[in-house]
Amino acid sequence: MKSKTVRGGMSTATAQAARVVIGMATIPIFARLLEPEDFGLVAMVTVLTNFATMFVNSGFSTATVQRDEITHQQVSNLFWIAATLGTTVALITSGLAPLVGWMYGEPKLVAITIVLSFSFLFSGLSIQHEAMMRRGMQFHMLATTSLIAFIAGQTAGILWAWHFRGQPNAYWALVLIPVTTAATTMVTAWGLCHWRPSLPQRNAGTRELAVFGANLTAFSFVNYFARNADNLLIGLFWGKVLLGYYERAYRLLLLPLQQIAPPFGAVVIPALSRLNGDQEGYTRAYYRAINAFAWTSVPVIGWLACSADPLIYIYMGAKWEPVTPLLQALLPAAWANCIIPASGWAFTSSGRVREMLIWGTVHSVVLVIVMLACVPYGVLQIAWGVSIAYVVMRLPGFIYCFHNTPLSVRSLIRMIWYPTLIPAIAAAIAGIAHHYWLRDMSIARDLAWPWLGNSSAASELLATTLVFAIAGVGCLLAIPGALEEIRNIGNIARLSMKKPGKAQ
Repeated sequence: MKSKTVRGGMSTATAQAARVVIGMATIPIFARLLEPEDFGLVAMVTVLTNFATMFVNSGFSTATVQRDEITHQQVSNLFWIAATLGTTVALITSGLAPLVGWMYGEPKLVAITIVLSFSFLFSGLSIQHEAMMRRGMQFHMLATTSLIAFIAGQTAGILWAWHFRGQPNAYWALVLIPVTTAATTMVTAWGLCHWRPSLPQRNAGTRELAVFGANLTAFSFVNYFARNADNLLIGLFWGKVLLGYYERAYRLLLLPLQQIAPPFGAVVIPALSRLNGDQEGYTRAYYRAINAFAWTSVPVIGWLACSADPLIYIYMGAKWEPVTPLLQALLPAAWANCIIPASGWAFTSSGRVREMLIWGTVHSVVLVIVMLACVPYGVLQIAWGVSIAYVVMRLPGFIYCFHNTPLSVRSLIRMIWYPTLIPAIAAAIAGIAHHYWLRDMSIARDLAWPWLGNSSAASELLATTLVFAIAGVGCLLAIPGALEEIRNIGNIARLSMKKPGKAQ
C-alpha cells in the first residue's frame, strides 16, 4: 500500500508539475492575446457552469473509490446515472442560456453558455472510468489522461486566440479550453481504462452509493456559493472589466494550488480509505500527507507575496497592473486553501460526508454574508473580505472535523507550522528588501529585454526571488527540525523510485 501510494503520488506529481508549468506559461500568452473584458465575459458564464458541474459528478466517482467492496454492476449503474445526469445538465444549461444573457444584459453569453454545456455531456461519460483508475491506484494512467486533456485544451485556446487576436470573437478561445479538455478526457479515459459498463440493473445495491454521492453533491452545492458568489456579485455590480481583473488575480494565485490539491487528493483519499481499520496507520499517513502538501504549496504563496508587483508587470503586461493589489489581498485566502484539503480528506476517507455537508453549509453562509457586506465598497474590499473569512473559519472547521477522531488540531498545526513559518519569514525579508532597495535598483536597467518590456522590473523580480530563496534556505538551516521534515519528504521520493518488491 505504501509503495503504491508513494509511487502513484510521484507519478501524479510529475504530471501535475507539467500542468503547472504549461498553465503558468499560457497565462501571459492569453493575457497578451486577449483583453480583460474577454476574461470577464466568460467568467460571467462560469458562475452557472461551475454550479452545473457538481451535479454531473454527484460524488459518484468518490463513492466508487471510497467503498471497500464494490461490484461491476454497481459501478455500471453509477456510470449510467452519471451519463444521464451529464446529458440532463447539458440540456438544462442550454435552456437557461437566454436567461443568463438577460441577467447580465450581454447577448454574447447565450451562445457561450450553449457551447460550454457540451463539456457536461463529455464529463458524464468519463467520470466512472477515471474513478476505476483511481480505485485501482493506476495513477500513471490517470495522470496521463489528465495531462493529455490539459494540453489539448490549452492548445486549442491558444490557436484560436492567436488566429483571431484583436477581433471581436477572440473570447471564444476561453470557451474552447474546457470543452476541448472534457472531450479529450473522455476519449483518453476510455482508451486507457479497459473497464466497460454493462446495461443497468435493479437491486444491485446501488442505493447506498447513490446516497453517499448525494451527500457529496449537497456539500458541493453549498460550497459552490462560497467559491463563486464573488464572481457573480462583481459581474452584476461592477461589470465585466473589473471581473476580468479579479478573475485573473484569482486564477494566477490559485492555479498552482488547483493543480496540486486534486492530485494529492486523488492519491491520499484512496490510501486513507483503505486504512480506515488501522487507526495508527491512518493517522500517520494523514499527517505525512498534509505536511508534504503544505511544503509543496505554501512556499508558492510566500513567493507571490513578495514579488507580485514586478511579476504582474512582466508576466501579464502593463494593462494588467490593477491585478496586483487584488492578488495581494487574496494571499491569505490562498494560504487557507493550502490547508482546506486536510478537512476534506478526513471527512471523505472516513465516509463522514453528512458532517462535511453540515460544516460546508455553515462555512458557505458566512462567506456569502461577508461578500454581500463588502460588495458596495468595491472589488478590492471583496477580495480582502474573502481572505479574512477564509482564514478565520479554518480553526473552527478543523475542530469540528477532528471531533471524535484520532486526529487533533494540535498535531495538524505542528505539521503545517514549518511550511507556513519559513515561507512567511522569507517573504517578509524579501518584501522589505524589495520595498526599500530592490525596486529602485539600477542593476541591468540597460539590458535588452524586449520580450519582458522593462529590464528594471526583470531585475526587481530576479533579485526579490533570490532574496526569498536565500532567506528560505537560511531559515531551513537555522530553525531546529525544519530540515528534518524536508529530508523525510526526500525519503518518500526515493521510496517512489524503488521497485515494488524492494519497497519497505
